[in-house]
Amino acid sequence: MHDDICYRCSKTAESKEHVPPRCLFPESKDIFGQNHRVNLITIPSCHNHNSLKSKDDEFLMVTIAGIIGN
Repeated sequence: MHDDICYRCSKTAESKEHVPPRCLFPESKDIFGQNHRVNLITIPSCHNHNSLKSKDDEFLMVTIAGIIGN
């Protein structure tokens, strides 16, 4: 099945990658109980193209927050 293949390589997908990264959306504790981290777009991903790039996602979030504020 096509959904079992990583979006960047031909390895078997082990998880789902959030596009855009989940960390860019506020948690419910941050905005009066509204949860903006549900129903996000995901694509199949292998471990190398998901978990190992999470530091890049966090860097992007901190950079954007520093520019536009919290």
